[in-house]
Amino acid sequence: MNAFNGFLLVDKPPLCTSFNVVSLCRKVFDTQRVGHSGTLDPFATGLLIIATGEALKLLEYIPSEPKEYAGTAVFGASSSTYDCEGEITASSTSDSVNKKVDLDMINKIIQQKFLGKIMQVPPAHSAIKVRGVPAYVRARRGEDLSLPARPSTIYEFEITDFSYPRLSFRCQVSSGTYIRSLLHDLGQELQVGAYLDTLRRTKIASFSVEQAVTVAELEQYLLDRSDDTFLSSRLVPLEFAVSHFPRKDLTSLQYEKLAQGLYIDLDPADREFLSQEGNRVLPAFLDNRLVGVLEFTPTNQLKFHKKLNIPLS
Repeated sequence: MNAFNGFLLVDKPPLCTSFNVVSLCRKVFDTQRVGHSGTLDPFATGLLIIATGEALKLLEYIPSEPKEYAGTAVFGASSSTYDCEGEITASSTSDSVNKKVDLDMINKIIQQKFLGKIMQVPPAHSAIKVRGVPAYVRARRGEDLSLPARPSTIYEFEITDFSYPRLSFRCQVSSGTYIRSLLHDLGQELQVGAYLDTLRRTKIASFSVEQAVTVAELEQYLLDRSDDTFLSSRLVPLEFAVSHFPRKDLTSLQYEKLAQGLYIDLDPADREFLSQEGNRVLPAFLDNRLVGVLEFTPTNQLKFHKKLNIPLS
């Protein structure tokens, strides 16, 4: 069994895929049981949440928003992928028109169009599947794609520096928001074109990239493994993934029944939680240790939805 169960915050460097980080962490933890929450494009940098061991079972519960990003964009041109990795095409508007774009105009458009709940069309070069095939595969084939708009929430969108044609920004958004679409659409609204040039994810919920270990540190650890506490001191405990849910403290008898695949009855607190719309799971604790996640059955009982295989003694 993998000796490590928890979440590792990693600062992904540029020109490195999210899978590259997972592959490295599999060597670091000496297990194939490693995954991640929230992919970053290869050119982007910043925070990745890596799960190892039993933490993989809890990825679906870990808080995933708001996500915070900092980056730069270039006005006066467009990209086939909406970012620096695509085919860049200069805008047809004249330079004199472009230079009329000022900070007041940008902020006005942001206030009108790009704050709060919006509908966003994902880029054609994205992993969204169209009839079972990723959109970017169809786009590379030259297929004409028309992806439907999806709801997104922009909590904050702040311009931190601007000197035409370059703009620096910081934003907080909901999960599933495409930052490159956000900047592309801003360029379209300003009628000058724009593409995302750099991007760094700085926060996911309460996690910050400042808490993260670097890939260079992980690679160095692989070389010498001299610090026995290097990994254990950096792992975020399993409990964090479900800390935003009410908890269910089990008796030993209840745990034994659940571990055998049986159901247990609800108590009054469980019924109150169940009455709240959308609540169908409860993290389960035994002797103050997380042992799994319970779900409500159609008969209004509880059973294990995810049981954690961790030593209890």
